[in-house]
Amino acid sequence: MNSQVFVNVFVTSMQETRPRIELNLAAIETGYRNCRIAANQYFKPYAWIAANLPKSRRVGLDALLCHLAKCIEMLDLESSNELPLDVWCEIRDDVGDALAGQCTSTELAALADTCQRFSVPKQYLFDMLDGADYWIRFRQINTFDELEVLAYRIGGAMMTATVPVLGFIQDDYEVAACRLGKAVFLTQILANAFNDVRRNKVFFAQEDLQKTEWEIHRFKLKQTSKSLHDLVDLYATRVTQLFEEGGQLVNYLDFDGKRTVKSLISFHWNLLTNMQRNPDSLLKPNKILSSRSRFLLKTRHMLGMEGNVPVIPQDTDHH
Repeated sequence: MNSQVFVNVFVTSMQETRPRIELNLAAIETGYRNCRIAANQYFKPYAWIAANLPKSRRVGLDALLCHLAKCIEMLDLESSNELPLDVWCEIRDDVGDALAGQCTSTELAALADTCQRFSVPKQYLFDMLDGADYWIRFRQINTFDELEVLAYRIGGAMMTATVPVLGFIQDDYEVAACRLGKAVFLTQILANAFNDVRRNKVFFAQEDLQKTEWEIHRFKLKQTSKSLHDLVDLYATRVTQLFEEGGQLVNYLDFDGKRTVKSLISFHWNLLTNMQRNPDSLLKPNKILSSRSRFLLKTRHMLGMEGNVPVIPQDTDHH
């Protein structure tokens, strides 16, 4: 379906009154089940990271992940006239209405319930939607500063929104959570670069591509190059600093939240260091982190033996 037809379909749908569901316990429970399905569909390889959380927190995290999945889906939309597509406006309106008690789906009922129960600031939900809108509008990142803005909106806002659900013991966690979320997002950008390029999506900053003289044609053909190595090293150095700053988030979390975040960091830190040691691994994204390494990380988490992560400070009072 081309973009203009896509827009016309949603213009027609928005002209009709969107039905609201009756909010009750059954609707909310159904919503949480649907959010779990969506979370598993998009994030199943990482589901074990939150396996230690009590059920009440896990379902809240599922609701936030379902929202994140919608934002990620919107990254695949296109706008030919550099304006946000109506589908983005519709989703944004639906989220706003849901937080005001007027839900158009059971999934949004679960999201609204999570925000109310855990006091999740709604601004982070809209920041994530703004990130999707930013990409829909421009489809290109010119500078790394612009990429950091996108990384905050998709990754940083999501990480900060999850902290109340994970459980925190200190306030003022936002800076560390934001930087950790950006580090995770940028690590995923690196790891998924080959699949993104095949779909004509390049999330790297254009100025970085020019600086490293990246040969995208060789990358598409799964051919190594010095420019690929330079690009990976450039981004890995930047992301390492974000991990070192964002790793301090564990000092603000309670026992369960700390376990989850330590495993989240461990997974992505191993992913990043493997790419830095072997930049050519980007050409085979499924093999950047071996099955054995994934199994060991999962096993350590299940046994409560996450251990120390190199980028988490060792000399803090709350570690």
